[in-house]
Amino acid sequence: AGLKAAVSCDGPQVPLPARVEEALYGFTVEALNNALKHAKARSIDVNIHFGSSAVTVEVSDDGVGFDEVQAWEAGGMGLKGMRERLERLGGRLVIESEPESGTRLAAEVAT
Repeated sequence: AGLKAAVSCDGPQVPLPARVEEALYGFTVEALNNALKHAKARSIDVNIHFGSSAVTVEVSDDGVGFDEVQAWEAGGMGLKGMRERLERLGGRLVIESEPESGTRLAAEVAT
């Protein structure tokens, strides 16, 4: 796709329950697909952080960004599906994006 991509992982890696792995995998795939389809990004970074009580997967890009309010109002299934998948596990979705400023999506789930 002509993108620079980087993946990093830090913290003490611990086995995760299958349902948590599946939710984080689904989040990551959707976040990467959104960056490829919509962001016009030149680079994407994925960081997996194992903390003492939670695992966080963060996907950041240097693309065009978006207005979060407009994205929710547009009713697309991508962000909604990510949020619902994480909330079913007691997790949360963090969105940081502004037009022309790239996007950072983070999924956090307790371990």
